[in-house]
Amino acid sequence: MERDVMPQGAVRAVVIDVRGAETDAVVEGGRWFSEAVTEERIVRFENANGALVPQPLPQGHRRAIEDAAEPCPVCSAVQWVEVAEAIGCERCGWMACGAPSTEGETAGILLDPLGGEADEPTTSADRDRERRRLRQAARAAAGFPVYARVGKPVRISGSSGPSPEVRTGFHVDQREVPGERVSVETTVSPGSGWTLRERLAHLLEDDGWTEDRSQAAQQIQWLHAERTARQQAANTPIETRELVIDGERRPFAFVAAPDGWIAVREHGDVQVVVTAREGTQPQHVALSPIADLEHPERGTLADLEVIRRNASSELPTRAEVSAWIDEAGFSAHRDEILASIAPAYRLRPADGEAPHRIGGLPDLAPGEAWPHCDGVPHTLVLQLDCSKLPPLTSEFGDAPPWNHRGELLRVFAGLDMAMPEPDRAVVLARSPAAPLTRADLPPRPEPLPDWAWEAEDESLRMLAPRFVHVVPCLTVGFDPYGRRFSHSEIQACEWLLHRISAGPIAAQLLGAATTMQGEDPRHTGPFVLEEHGETENVPDSADWTVLANLADHPEMSFGDGGALALVIPLADLAEGRYHRVVTDPSMG
Repeated sequence: MERDVMPQGAVRAVVIDVRGAETDAVVEGGRWFSEAVTEERIVRFENANGALVPQPLPQGHRRAIEDAAEPCPVCSAVQWVEVAEAIGCERCGWMACGAPSTEGETAGILLDPLGGEADEPTTSADRDRERRRLRQAARAAAGFPVYARVGKPVRISGSSGPSPEVRTGFHVDQREVPGERVSVETTVSPGSGWTLRERLAHLLEDDGWTEDRSQAAQQIQWLHAERTARQQAANTPIETRELVIDGERRPFAFVAAPDGWIAVREHGDVQVVVTAREGTQPQHVALSPIADLEHPERGTLADLEVIRRNASSELPTRAEVSAWIDEAGFSAHRDEILASIAPAYRLRPADGEAPHRIGGLPDLAPGEAWPHCDGVPHTLVLQLDCSKLPPLTSEFGDAPPWNHRGELLRVFAGLDMAMPEPDRAVVLARSPAAPLTRADLPPRPEPLPDWAWEAEDESLRMLAPRFVHVVPCLTVGFDPYGRRFSHSEIQACEWLLHRISAGPIAAQLLGAATTMQGEDPRHTGPFVLEEHGETENVPDSADWTVLANLADHPEMSFGDGGALALVIPLADLAEGRYHRVVTDPSMG
């Protein structure tokens, strides 16, 4: 209960609470009493006629603070003075604070990354080593889960606790994503002691300080900003919103700000606090424990699950994918996303030799010749032993019929010195049991053809050789960029698509794919055939499929990065014919 002495002549005391609301205090025996919730004891005194009765200021010389612009919360005057190492309002006598600090103050939930210092080591290098030792020891000893956003870079930016060796709270900053500022704080219950509205007030504080003011004026400005933020926070309703944590939607206490929000949940033995700014939407936030506190850069347990599935070629079920869509906040698009999923093969880099290879030199059988165009050798894109392809089935349908007859395919494209434009590919097919010889790279012709483009660049004569394993995966044709999604929604949708496909796919066979501009390469097929004079029986783009797609291959560039898709009519794939394979190169 607030209480104090009434100034002489005052008969009424009006207390202004943390919400900015005014309530009458009880006045008895020359003293006032109030149970109103306040932070600064803001009280206005009036006489019997309702006129303002000023409180007496301390004795001493008064110096006007002429560069202060904020009004007094009691009387709305801008008449601030410094007196007796304090700051007060000359009109009503309300005391704002003691003398302003000469060292400045820092507001924040967590300050020192270790929450304290050990005995001071002798050198800077010693101090750094000691801090790293304490940090590693504290993280190794933490006996509770520390949460972070799934699918985002993880960086532990601070911790708190009773000693450097014992941490009871960790602060994870995930601000590396453009357009998003999100932090996740995990503390052993009952948490740090900050209420949800105190956190909101901190989020709302205006940090637009006027640097050219005097220290006293800056102190008044800072107090005014804190007071305004507290009032806004006190008048903001606390809601309940669901966020995904540990793979399930759970209720969080939630408050919203104009440019952000805060969500808090007591989750098992810990309190989890998510603070977001700059447009991140709560329905697209998923939380999972950090897999290894000593190596947080490895990500969360959910991130590691994606990596595990990538390595094991385990395909998710339709029920699992449906649950992931709901977790990511895209339930309204569930049917469309599910319909766009197609099984494919991921071309995963092999540690040693493997039956399949991207780039390098082809293995040719007797009677086979390296394809050329005007004497310029085509570039080997892919050598594929179809007899080693594993079955490809999923709950999302089967792959398109492919009568490959177990043949060895060598896929060539005219890339060297060629403008990066769609063209026809050349595919050699032969039984893998045939005698094969590793070919040498043919020389360029002399003189070069007139169409030779950037002949000084020989990087596309031969793609960097990479042995690959062929592993079943899922691809998703749902494009978040072609919709009116916010930046936060696009980020969340990209993580969902990566989760379904078990991570980004650098190279693939079959399935759904896009160019670097986000376009469907199947549209290129009919265009190229018509450009080459074929006008009859040209399949529509919907009757084509991706044969292969190299979204990212070392040193493959068409001027500004590079990706290369190969598409084929579905009817040709079903018959094992490759005379109408079309290339679609793209760049950034």
